[in-house]
Amino acid sequence: MGVTGGFVAPFFVGYMKDLTGDFETGFLVIAIFGMVISTLFYIVGSRQQRVRNASNLVADAKDH
Repeated sequence: MGVTGGFVAPFFVGYMKDLTGDFETGFLVIAIFGMVISTLFYIVGSRQQRVRNASNLVADAKDH
């Protein structure tokens, strides 16, 4: 994932500079993308943790 990001991000920033004439738009899009992905990872991780906790409670209840 890091290698892909290391290639795609500079390529995208350069493409956006050619398209718009400045670097700001490319960096802004990458920053927004990073924030969205981080938020999604947080939400998915929280859900998985709740599912794990619920399954542990069910397993503990069956043991008693």
